[in-house]
Amino acid sequence: MTPASPSRLGENYTIFLPLTFDLTRVADGNLPFFFDQDRPARYGVVKRHGDHNDIHWFEGPPCYMFHTLNAFEQGNEIILVGCRNESTTTAAPPGHFDQDPGHSQL
Repeated sequence: MTPASPSRLGENYTIFLPLTFDLTRVADGNLPFFFDQDRPARYGVVKRHGDHNDIHWFEGPPCYMFHTLNAFEQGNEIILVGCRNESTTTAAPPGHFDQDPGHSQL
């Protein structure tokens, strides 16, 4: 499995919010992107014009952020505003999200 990363831009940083991507799931009729409730949430923060050497990863309780609304800096913190969910069935074809117990698909 490899991560897939939607991102959000702040003034000086880009924030990556990985999902799990597993192309082998397509052969079983599932979507390749999914939220894995058994893995911690990971947030990658990189300087806006940085490269892969500049990324810093942070972990938190498992969650999925479907919509991020804003990201900004406040002192030495980066604030990310979004809709935090403990699970998701977003964009799953009818009936597909029930085929993988313990996981929700995007």
